[in-house]
Amino acid sequence: MPQSILARFGTCIVTLFCFTNCSSTPESSAVNTAGGNATVGGNATVGGNATVGGSVAAGGSIIAAGGSITSGGKATGGSVAAGGSIIAAGGSIVAAGGSIVAAGGKATGGSIASGGTPSTGATTSAGGKATGGSTTSVGTGGAGAVDCKGQALAKPGDKTSTPSGYLNLGDMRVINNRWGSDALGCTGTTMSVSSTASKSFGWDFNRPTCGGANAKPDYPELEFGVAPFGTGNDASLLTSPSCSSTTLLPIQLKDITSASITLTNYSITLPNPSCGCTTSGSTTTCTCSWNLDFEFWLSNDNPLTNPNPGVYAELIAFWGWQGGRWACDTTLTSKPSVTSSGKTYHVCHQSDTWNSTTPHWRYFQFWDNAGPQTSFNGKVDLKPFIDWLVSNYAIPTDKWLTRIEVGTEIDDKTSGSVSLQNAAFEINGVTKTPQFGQ
Repeated sequence: MPQSILARFGTCIVTLFCFTNCSSTPESSAVNTAGGNATVGGNATVGGNATVGGSVAAGGSIIAAGGSITSGGKATGGSVAAGGSIIAAGGSIVAAGGSIVAAGGKATGGSIASGGTPSTGATTSAGGKATGGSTTSVGTGGAGAVDCKGQALAKPGDKTSTPSGYLNLGDMRVINNRWGSDALGCTGTTMSVSSTASKSFGWDFNRPTCGGANAKPDYPELEFGVAPFGTGNDASLLTSPSCSSTTLLPIQLKDITSASITLTNYSITLPNPSCGCTTSGSTTTCTCSWNLDFEFWLSNDNPLTNPNPGVYAELIAFWGWQGGRWACDTTLTSKPSVTSSGKTYHVCHQSDTWNSTTPHWRYFQFWDNAGPQTSFNGKVDLKPFIDWLVSNYAIPTDKWLTRIEVGTEIDDKTSGSVSLQNAAFEINGVTKTPQFGQ
Protein backbone atom coordinates (compact mmCIF):
# COMPACT_ATOMS: atom_id res chain seq x y z
CA MET A 1 0.00 0.00 0.00
CA PRO A 2 1.22 3.56 -0.57
CA GLN A 3 2.87 5.05 2.47
CA SER A 4 2.42 8.68 3.50
CA ILE A 5 5.64 10.58 3.97
CA LEU A 6 5.75 12.86 6.98
CA ALA A 7 7.69 16.06 6.56
CA ARG A 8 8.58 19.17 8.48
CA PHE A 9 11.13 21.88 7.78
CA GLY A 10 13.82 22.24 10.44
CA THR A 11 15.84 19.56 12.08
CA CYS A 12 13.59 16.49 11.58
CA ILE A 13 15.35 13.14 11.44
CA VAL A 14 14.42 11.05 8.43
CA THR A 15 14.34 7.30 8.62
CA LEU A 16 13.63 4.85 5.85
CA PHE A 17 10.15 3.79 6.93
CA CYS A 18 8.78 6.76 8.85
CA PHE A 19 9.69 10.28 9.93
CA THR A 20 9.03 11.19 13.58
CA ASN A 21 8.15 14.49 15.35
CA CYS A 22 6.80 15.98 12.10
CA SER A 23 3.30 16.87 10.94
CA SER A 24 1.87 14.87 8.04
CA THR A 25 -0.33 15.49 5.06
CA PRO A 26 -1.74 12.62 2.96
CA GLU A 27 -0.34 12.62 -0.54
CA SER A 28 -1.37 11.15 -3.86
CA SER A 29 -0.75 7.52 -4.78
CA ALA A 30 1.90 8.29 -7.43
CA VAL A 31 4.67 5.70 -7.43
CA ASN A 32 8.41 6.18 -7.76
CA THR A 33 9.59 3.25 -9.82
CA ALA A 34 13.13 2.36 -10.78
CA GLY A 35 12.48 -0.31 -13.31
CA GLY A 36 9.87 -1.72 -10.84
CA ASN A 37 9.07 -1.30 -7.17
CA ALA A 38 11.87 0.25 -5.11
CA THR A 39 13.45 -2.75 -3.48
CA VAL A 40 15.52 -2.82 -0.33
CA GLY A 41 17.76 -5.79 0.34
CA GLY A 42 16.32 -7.91 -2.45
CA ASN A 43 12.64 -8.57 -3.20
CA ALA A 44 11.27 -6.93 -0.07
CA THR A 45 9.64 -3.64 -0.90
CA VAL A 46 9.79 -0.57 1.26
CA GLY A 47 6.26 -0.48 2.46
CA GLY A 48 4.96 -1.29 -0.99
CA ASN A 49 5.34 1.30 -3.74
CA ALA A 50 7.29 4.33 -2.66
CA THR A 51 4.97 7.31 -2.46
CA VAL A 52 6.02 10.30 -4.53
CA GLY A 53 4.55 13.67 -3.94
CA GLY A 54 5.37 14.10 -0.30
CA SER A 55 8.08 16.50 0.73
CA VAL A 56 11.36 15.42 2.25
CA ALA A 57 12.31 17.13 5.46
CA ALA A 58 15.28 19.46 5.52
CA GLY A 59 18.52 17.62 5.74
CA GLY A 60 16.94 14.25 5.22
CA SER A 61 18.60 11.58 3.13
CA ILE A 62 17.35 8.21 1.94
CA ILE A 63 19.58 5.22 2.55
CA ALA A 64 19.14 1.89 0.82
CA ALA A 65 19.50 -1.12 3.10
CA GLY A 66 21.66 -3.57 1.22
CA GLY A 67 19.99 -3.39 -2.18
CA SER A 68 21.05 -1.71 -5.38
CA ILE A 69 19.09 0.98 -7.22
CA THR A 70 18.47 -0.03 -10.81
CA SER A 71 18.83 2.43 -13.64
CA GLY A 72 15.99 3.75 -15.68
CA GLY A 73 13.78 4.83 -12.80
CA LYS A 74 12.71 8.44 -12.41
CA ALA A 75 11.08 10.49 -9.71
CA THR A 76 7.77 12.04 -10.68
CA GLY A 77 6.02 14.85 -8.93
CA GLY A 78 6.66 15.79 -5.33
CA SER A 79 8.92 18.48 -3.97
CA VAL A 80 12.11 18.46 -1.99
CA ALA A 81 12.42 20.81 0.92
CA ALA A 82 15.30 23.24 1.15
CA GLY A 83 18.39 21.47 2.27
CA GLY A 84 16.94 18.01 1.75
CA SER A 85 18.91 15.52 -0.30
CA ILE A 86 17.39 13.29 -2.93
CA ILE A 87 18.67 9.95 -4.13
CA ALA A 88 21.57 10.44 -6.58
CA ALA A 89 20.84 14.10 -7.21
CA GLY A 90 24.12 15.85 -6.78
CA GLY A 91 25.24 13.32 -4.24
CA SER A 92 25.84 9.61 -3.90
CA ILE A 93 23.49 6.75 -3.13
CA VAL A 94 24.70 5.07 0.02
CA ALA A 95 23.95 1.43 0.74
CA ALA A 96 24.33 -0.36 4.04
CA GLY A 97 27.98 -1.13 4.54
CA GLY A 98 29.24 2.10 3.08
CA SER A 99 29.47 1.28 -0.61
CA ILE A 100 28.42 3.74 -3.26
CA VAL A 101 25.85 2.19 -5.56
CA ALA A 102 25.96 4.89 -8.20
CA ALA A 103 28.98 4.45 -10.48
CA GLY A 104 29.49 7.57 -12.45
CA GLY A 105 29.10 10.42 -10.03
CA LYS A 106 26.08 12.61 -9.65
CA ALA A 107 22.79 12.21 -11.41
CA THR A 108 22.04 14.45 -14.36
CA GLY A 109 19.04 16.51 -15.08
CA GLY A 110 18.19 19.59 -13.06
CA SER A 111 18.97 20.93 -9.63
CA ILE A 112 17.14 20.71 -6.30
CA ALA A 113 15.86 23.86 -4.73
CA SER A 114 13.20 24.82 -2.21
CA GLY A 115 9.89 23.94 -3.77
CA GLY A 116 11.58 22.46 -6.83
CA THR A 117 10.97 19.04 -8.31
CA PRO A 118 13.36 16.15 -8.59
CA SER A 119 15.00 15.63 -11.98
CA THR A 120 13.19 13.08 -14.12
CA GLY A 121 15.84 11.08 -15.83
CA ALA A 122 18.67 10.62 -13.42
CA THR A 123 20.33 7.26 -13.79
CA THR A 124 21.05 5.67 -10.43
CA SER A 125 23.43 2.96 -11.51
CA ALA A 126 26.08 2.45 -14.16
CA GLY A 127 27.21 -1.08 -13.57
CA GLY A 128 27.92 -0.68 -9.87
CA LYS A 129 27.42 -3.85 -7.89
CA ALA A 130 25.57 -4.24 -4.63
CA THR A 131 27.45 -3.80 -1.38
CA GLY A 132 29.32 -6.81 -0.14
CA GLY A 133 30.53 -7.96 -3.56
CA SER A 134 33.97 -9.49 -3.77
CA THR A 135 36.79 -7.69 -5.56
CA THR A 136 38.38 -10.94 -6.69
CA SER A 137 35.44 -12.94 -8.00
CA VAL A 138 33.32 -12.60 -11.09
CA GLY A 139 30.29 -10.48 -10.28
CA THR A 140 27.05 -9.27 -11.78
CA GLY A 141 26.58 -5.59 -12.61
CA GLY A 142 23.46 -3.51 -12.86
CA ALA A 143 21.02 -4.73 -15.49
CA GLY A 144 21.04 -1.38 -17.27
CA ALA A 145 24.79 -0.73 -17.16
CA VAL A 146 26.39 0.46 -20.41
CA ASP A 147 29.93 1.38 -21.40
CA CYS A 148 31.22 4.56 -23.03
CA LYS A 149 29.91 3.38 -26.40
CA GLY A 150 26.44 2.60 -25.08
CA GLN A 151 26.99 -1.17 -25.04
CA ALA A 152 25.39 -3.04 -22.15
CA LEU A 153 27.18 -5.54 -19.96
CA ALA A 154 27.47 -8.94 -21.62
CA LYS A 155 25.27 -11.64 -20.19
CA PRO A 156 26.42 -15.21 -19.55
CA GLY A 157 26.12 -17.04 -22.86
CA ASP A 158 26.56 -13.95 -25.07
CA LYS A 159 28.63 -14.29 -28.24
CA THR A 160 29.74 -12.16 -31.19
CA SER A 161 31.51 -13.02 -34.44
CA THR A 162 31.45 -9.44 -35.78
CA PRO A 163 34.94 -8.19 -36.72
CA SER A 164 36.15 -5.93 -33.89
CA GLY A 165 32.94 -6.73 -32.01
CA TYR A 166 33.32 -7.13 -28.26
CA LEU A 167 31.70 -8.19 -25.01
CA ASN A 168 31.52 -5.50 -22.34
CA LEU A 169 32.64 -7.00 -19.01
CA GLY A 170 32.66 -3.79 -17.00
CA ASP A 171 36.28 -2.68 -16.61
CA MET A 172 37.44 -4.90 -19.47
CA ARG A 173 36.42 -6.03 -22.96
CA VAL A 174 36.72 -9.36 -24.81
CA ILE A 175 37.48 -8.30 -28.39
CA ASN A 176 36.99 -10.25 -31.60
CA ASN A 177 40.19 -8.74 -32.98
CA ARG A 178 40.89 -10.19 -36.44
CA TRP A 179 43.01 -7.30 -37.67
CA GLY A 180 45.44 -9.51 -39.61
CA SER A 181 42.76 -11.31 -41.62
CA ASP A 182 40.99 -8.04 -42.30
CA ALA A 183 44.23 -6.34 -43.44
CA LEU A 184 44.93 -9.26 -45.80
CA GLY A 185 41.34 -9.47 -47.04
CA CYS A 186 41.14 -13.06 -45.82
CA THR A 187 37.41 -13.75 -45.95
CA GLY A 188 37.80 -17.41 -45.00
CA THR A 189 38.70 -16.69 -41.37
CA THR A 190 35.99 -17.46 -38.81
CA MET A 191 36.39 -16.13 -35.27
CA SER A 192 34.15 -15.31 -32.33
CA VAL A 193 34.34 -14.30 -28.67
CA SER A 194 31.86 -15.59 -26.13
CA SER A 195 30.97 -16.09 -22.48
CA THR A 196 29.48 -19.14 -20.82
CA ALA A 197 26.68 -19.75 -18.36
CA SER A 198 29.34 -20.17 -15.64
CA LYS A 199 30.80 -16.71 -16.50
CA SER A 200 34.00 -17.93 -18.07
CA PHE A 201 34.88 -16.46 -21.46
CA GLY A 202 37.19 -16.92 -24.43
CA TRP A 203 37.39 -17.21 -28.20
CA ASP A 204 37.22 -19.67 -31.09
CA PHE A 205 39.21 -19.30 -34.30
CA ASN A 206 39.79 -20.97 -37.65
CA ARG A 207 42.15 -19.15 -39.98
CA PRO A 208 43.03 -20.65 -43.38
CA THR A 209 46.04 -19.74 -45.54
CA CYS A 210 45.89 -15.95 -45.78
CA GLY A 211 49.52 -15.18 -46.61
CA GLY A 212 50.28 -13.71 -43.21
CA ALA A 213 53.71 -15.36 -42.77
CA ASN A 214 53.58 -14.46 -39.04
CA ALA A 215 53.57 -10.75 -39.94
CA LYS A 216 49.83 -10.06 -39.74
CA PRO A 217 48.28 -12.33 -37.10
CA ASP A 218 44.81 -12.04 -35.66
CA TYR A 219 44.61 -11.24 -31.96
CA PRO A 220 41.43 -12.20 -30.08
CA GLU A 221 41.99 -10.76 -26.63
CA LEU A 222 40.92 -9.44 -23.26
CA GLU A 223 41.59 -5.69 -23.11
CA PHE A 224 41.97 -3.59 -19.95
CA GLY A 225 42.34 0.13 -20.65
CA VAL A 226 42.55 1.88 -24.01
CA ALA A 227 44.70 1.63 -27.16
CA PRO A 228 47.58 4.14 -27.41
CA PHE A 229 46.63 5.27 -30.93
CA GLY A 230 44.24 8.12 -30.15
CA THR A 231 41.56 9.42 -32.49
CA GLY A 232 43.80 11.40 -34.85
CA ASN A 233 46.51 10.29 -37.26
CA ASP A 234 46.72 6.68 -36.00
CA ALA A 235 42.99 6.09 -35.54
CA SER A 236 43.03 3.56 -38.41
CA LEU A 237 44.98 1.22 -36.11
CA LEU A 238 42.14 1.04 -33.59
CA THR A 239 40.47 -2.36 -33.17
CA SER A 240 38.54 -1.39 -30.03
CA PRO A 241 36.74 1.72 -28.69
CA SER A 242 38.86 4.85 -28.27
CA CYS A 243 37.58 5.27 -24.71
CA SER A 244 39.11 3.42 -21.78
CA SER A 245 37.35 0.39 -20.34
CA THR A 246 38.53 1.41 -16.85
CA THR A 247 39.24 4.54 -14.84
CA LEU A 248 42.54 3.01 -13.68
CA LEU A 249 44.20 3.53 -17.07
CA PRO A 250 45.88 5.44 -18.66
CA ILE A 251 48.45 6.29 -15.98
CA GLN A 252 52.02 7.61 -16.16
CA LEU A 253 54.78 5.16 -15.26
CA LYS A 254 56.05 7.42 -12.49
CA ASP A 255 52.69 7.08 -10.73
CA ILE A 256 52.62 3.27 -10.75
CA THR A 257 53.51 1.57 -7.46
CA SER A 258 52.08 -1.82 -8.44
CA ALA A 259 50.48 -3.44 -11.48
CA SER A 260 49.56 -7.08 -12.03
CA ILE A 261 47.34 -9.61 -13.79
CA THR A 262 45.93 -12.73 -12.14
CA LEU A 263 44.47 -15.36 -14.48
CA THR A 264 42.47 -18.46 -13.63
CA ASN A 265 42.73 -21.42 -16.01
CA TYR A 266 43.85 -19.59 -19.13
CA SER A 267 44.36 -22.30 -21.76
CA ILE A 268 44.43 -23.02 -25.49
CA THR A 269 43.05 -26.14 -27.20
CA LEU A 270 44.36 -27.09 -30.64
CA PRO A 271 43.31 -29.93 -32.96
CA ASN A 272 47.00 -30.48 -33.70
CA PRO A 273 48.89 -29.59 -30.51
CA SER A 274 52.28 -30.60 -32.00
CA CYS A 275 52.01 -28.10 -34.87
CA GLY A 276 55.05 -26.11 -35.85
CA CYS A 277 57.10 -24.77 -38.75
CA THR A 278 59.86 -26.22 -40.90
CA THR A 279 62.26 -24.31 -43.15
CA SER A 280 63.75 -25.57 -46.39
CA GLY A 281 66.02 -23.09 -48.11
CA SER A 282 64.16 -19.78 -48.17
CA THR A 283 60.74 -21.39 -47.70
CA THR A 284 59.10 -21.79 -44.28
CA THR A 285 56.06 -24.04 -43.97
CA CYS A 286 53.88 -24.01 -40.86
CA THR A 287 51.14 -26.45 -39.93
CA CYS A 288 49.87 -23.76 -37.53
CA SER A 289 51.08 -20.63 -35.76
CA TRP A 290 49.96 -19.33 -32.37
CA ASN A 291 51.02 -17.99 -29.00
CA LEU A 292 49.54 -17.44 -25.54
CA ASP A 293 50.60 -14.07 -24.14
CA PHE A 294 50.10 -10.84 -22.27
CA GLU A 295 51.22 -7.40 -23.39
CA PHE A 296 51.05 -3.72 -22.51
CA TRP A 297 51.43 -0.46 -24.43
CA LEU A 298 53.05 2.91 -23.72
CA SER A 299 52.31 6.27 -25.33
CA ASN A 300 53.97 9.69 -25.19
CA ASP A 301 50.77 11.43 -24.10
CA ASN A 302 47.38 10.48 -22.73
CA PRO A 303 45.24 9.17 -25.65
CA LEU A 304 42.08 10.29 -23.84
CA THR A 305 43.13 13.95 -23.93
CA ASN A 306 45.41 14.11 -26.99
CA PRO A 307 44.06 12.75 -30.31
CA ASN A 308 47.66 12.17 -31.45
CA PRO A 309 49.34 10.77 -28.32
CA GLY A 310 52.18 9.03 -30.19
CA VAL A 311 52.70 5.31 -29.62
CA TYR A 312 55.98 4.86 -27.74
CA ALA A 313 56.42 1.14 -27.02
CA GLU A 314 54.82 -2.30 -27.04
CA LEU A 315 55.94 -5.08 -24.69
CA ILE A 316 54.69 -8.65 -25.19
CA ALA A 317 55.56 -11.81 -23.25
CA PHE A 318 54.77 -15.39 -24.31
CA TRP A 319 53.81 -18.29 -22.06
CA GLY A 320 53.09 -20.57 -24.99
CA TRP A 321 53.97 -20.63 -28.67
CA GLN A 322 54.29 -23.06 -31.56
CA GLY A 323 57.75 -24.61 -31.71
CA GLY A 324 58.97 -23.17 -35.00
CA ARG A 325 58.26 -19.53 -34.20
CA TRP A 326 60.75 -16.73 -34.72
CA ALA A 327 63.96 -17.79 -32.95
CA CYS A 328 65.37 -15.60 -30.20
CA ASP A 329 67.94 -12.96 -31.08
CA THR A 330 71.22 -14.23 -29.63
CA THR A 331 72.65 -10.70 -29.38
CA LEU A 332 70.26 -10.03 -26.49
CA THR A 333 71.61 -12.78 -24.24
CA SER A 334 73.61 -10.21 -22.26
CA LYS A 335 70.44 -8.45 -21.18
CA PRO A 336 69.18 -9.48 -17.72
CA SER A 337 66.07 -11.60 -17.38
CA VAL A 338 62.90 -10.46 -15.64
CA THR A 339 61.64 -12.33 -12.59
CA SER A 340 57.94 -11.92 -11.97
CA SER A 341 55.74 -13.83 -9.53
CA GLY A 342 58.13 -16.78 -9.39
CA LYS A 343 58.65 -17.05 -13.16
CA THR A 344 61.63 -15.95 -15.24
CA TYR A 345 61.29 -14.30 -18.64
CA HIS A 346 64.15 -13.64 -21.09
CA VAL A 347 64.10 -10.99 -23.81
CA CYS A 348 64.10 -12.51 -27.32
CA HIS A 349 63.52 -9.58 -29.64
CA GLN A 350 63.87 -5.82 -29.51
CA SER A 351 63.41 -3.13 -32.14
CA ASP A 352 63.24 0.66 -32.07
CA THR A 353 61.58 0.82 -35.51
CA TRP A 354 58.95 -1.86 -35.11
CA ASN A 355 55.92 -0.81 -37.14
CA SER A 356 56.04 -0.31 -40.91
CA THR A 357 54.68 3.24 -40.78
CA THR A 358 56.22 6.35 -39.27
CA PRO A 359 56.63 7.41 -36.61
CA HIS A 360 57.92 4.01 -35.44
CA TRP A 361 57.46 2.62 -31.97
CA ARG A 362 59.73 0.43 -29.84
CA TYR A 363 59.10 -3.28 -29.45
CA PHE A 364 60.11 -5.76 -26.72
CA GLN A 365 59.34 -9.48 -26.82
CA PHE A 366 59.89 -11.86 -23.87
CA TRP A 367 59.53 -15.62 -23.52
CA ASP A 368 58.79 -17.54 -20.34
CA ASN A 369 61.78 -19.77 -19.52
CA ALA A 370 59.35 -22.59 -18.68
CA GLY A 371 57.62 -22.46 -22.07
CA PRO A 372 56.19 -23.30 -24.40
CA GLN A 373 53.00 -24.06 -22.47
CA THR A 374 49.37 -24.43 -23.48
CA SER A 375 48.05 -22.91 -20.26
CA PHE A 376 48.78 -20.35 -17.56
CA ASN A 377 47.29 -20.15 -14.10
CA GLY A 378 48.37 -17.55 -11.58
CA LYS A 379 49.74 -14.04 -11.27
CA VAL A 380 52.14 -12.02 -13.36
CA ASP A 381 53.58 -8.90 -11.77
CA LEU A 382 54.00 -6.18 -14.41
CA LYS A 383 56.06 -3.79 -12.30
CA PRO A 384 59.33 -5.76 -12.84
CA PHE A 385 58.84 -5.44 -16.61
CA ILE A 386 58.28 -1.69 -16.29
CA ASP A 387 61.37 -1.34 -14.10
CA TRP A 388 63.38 -3.44 -16.59
CA LEU A 389 62.46 -1.06 -19.44
CA VAL A 390 63.45 1.97 -17.39
CA SER A 391 66.74 0.42 -16.25
CA ASN A 392 67.88 -1.22 -19.49
CA TYR A 393 66.49 1.10 -22.17
CA ALA A 394 66.17 4.40 -20.28
CA ILE A 395 62.45 4.69 -20.96
CA PRO A 396 61.24 7.96 -19.40
CA THR A 397 58.78 7.57 -16.56
CA ASP A 398 56.52 10.30 -17.93
CA LYS A 399 55.29 7.84 -20.60
CA TRP A 400 51.73 6.58 -20.24
CA LEU A 401 50.68 2.99 -19.63
CA THR A 402 47.48 2.93 -21.69
CA ARG A 403 46.31 -0.68 -21.71
CA ILE A 404 47.10 -4.25 -20.69
CA GLU A 405 46.02 -7.21 -22.83
CA VAL A 406 45.80 -10.98 -22.54
CA GLY A 407 45.44 -12.65 -25.91
CA THR A 408 46.40 -15.14 -28.59
CA GLU A 409 48.17 -14.30 -31.84
CA ILE A 410 46.76 -16.55 -34.56
CA ASP A 411 48.29 -16.94 -38.02
CA ASP A 412 47.73 -19.17 -41.06
CA LYS A 413 46.45 -22.77 -40.92
CA THR A 414 45.48 -22.43 -37.27
CA SER A 415 42.24 -23.41 -35.57
CA GLY A 416 41.23 -24.01 -31.99
CA SER A 417 39.84 -22.26 -28.94
CA VAL A 418 40.97 -20.40 -25.83
CA SER A 419 39.15 -20.29 -22.50
CA LEU A 420 39.66 -18.12 -19.43
CA GLN A 421 37.77 -18.77 -16.21
CA ASN A 422 38.55 -15.45 -14.58
CA ALA A 423 40.88 -12.45 -14.76
CA ALA A 424 41.83 -9.75 -12.27
CA PHE A 425 43.71 -6.56 -13.23
CA GLU A 426 45.34 -4.57 -10.45
CA ILE A 427 46.79 -1.04 -10.50
CA ASN A 428 48.17 0.57 -7.33
CA GLY A 429 46.28 -1.83 -5.07
CA VAL A 430 42.90 -1.47 -6.81
CA THR A 431 41.66 -4.70 -8.45
CA LYS A 432 39.04 -5.05 -11.17
CA THR A 433 37.34 -8.28 -12.19
CA PRO A 434 34.74 -9.10 -14.90
CA GLN A 435 31.14 -7.98 -14.45
CA PHE A 436 28.16 -9.51 -16.24
CA GLY A 437 24.64 -8.32 -16.94
CA GLN A 438 21.58 -10.18 -15.66
